[in-house]
Amino acid sequence: MPDRKPMIADGLTALENRTFDEIALGDGASMTRRLTVDDIRLLAALTGFDGGDALDPDAAAEAHLAERLSHGMLASALMAVVLGTRLPGPGATHLGQELAFRATIRAGDTLSTSVEVVERDPASRRLRLACRCTNQDGTVVIDGHADLIAPAEKRRWQRTTLPEVRLAQTANGGTTRLLDLVRGLDAVRAAAVHPCDALSLSAVIDARDAGLIVPLLVAPR
Repeated sequence: MPDRKPMIADGLTALENRTFDEIALGDGASMTRRLTVDDIRLLAALTGFDGGDALDPDAAAEAHLAERLSHGMLASALMAVVLGTRLPGPGATHLGQELAFRATIRAGDTLSTSVEVVERDPASRRLRLACRCTNQDGTVVIDGHADLIAPAEKRRWQRTTLPEVRLAQTANGGTTRLLDLVRGLDAVRAAAVHPCDALSLSAVIDARDAGLIVPLLVAPR
């Protein structure tokens, strides 16, 4: 049986797996990540939740995800990162996991995720790892276990730079940014041609009331 190795810290510059023969009972790995508002927005985009008519879409999305989505998605993602990059690392076959959600996860939380080998079966190379996630206060937010098959062959390669994800708001978000840019500028004279339906006329009136334009209506008598 190999000697127990210490918990693996963040800051990996290379990915190197550990084969089944290199893994002992009690071996562990960990990572720490701060959950940002952009993480919440990305989850909202992936799930199609846009905040509805809430005055603060970010707060609405955060509340929705905290109640229904963030636990499962974030837990699975964080555990998968630790298992896939640290222990056992590349080449492992993830069979499944059972997680219990003990407390709410919110933007701004610093989440420390750790796994520890609690069972190993030499015949099948199957491992069971206890999983645990705590926040910055030491509160356990997630715990459970994951089952996987450890790799038989050694793999190692340098980490590459991951693609950058940019979140761009659409619809009302773009309009809001545009209004922010022109706020404080003088209204401009603008001709509104044939604003003869309720929607067109109300848009002209809204733009006037917002101080954006001095409208000149061009329409039949």
